[in-house]
Amino acid sequence: NYWRSLRSLGHKHMGSLRFARYFSPCICAPKLGVICLGASVDILCKWHVIVKYMLNHDREEMFFPIMTCAFWINIVTQSVLYLSYFQFLDVNLSSNFSQACIVAFYIATVALFYAAVKNKARYNKAEEWFKAFDSNDSLIIKLLMGFLMLVSFVVLLFKALLSM
Repeated sequence: NYWRSLRSLGHKHMGSLRFARYFSPCICAPKLGVICLGASVDILCKWHVIVKYMLNHDREEMFFPIMTCAFWINIVTQSVLYLSYFQFLDVNLSSNFSQACIVAFYIATVALFYAAVKNKARYNKAEEWFKAFDSNDSLIIKLLMGFLMLVSFVVLLFKALLSM
């Protein structure tokens, strides 16, 4: 009864739910540090573009950079979770449930990257952002991103493996 009256109150003051997008936190509070989904998708697109050019793929190539980014996120996240949480709870990672969760997380990460890259306008904007840098700056960005990804991947993976 409470939720029904609350919903009717919302209909009364806003007319209908189609106006809810005008009252989202991303629009109402942009200066409060609220990050909307569009901003995070833009970051994923830019990261995908950097990885794509770092691996010397063509402009149309989407698959291998998506798999590279998803694999990196998956391994780094699993390592951080194991080092900070699972190690102290003595969780059995060889159980079927743990393995199913790991595979589901990987599939969700691939789907997230694919959804981010699928929007052509947003992806072209990310490509233009990267191509706006001169060759020295783009090389520095690619080297820094590659170094950050490699070091975090190797350090966290081996630290998690050695603590098992």
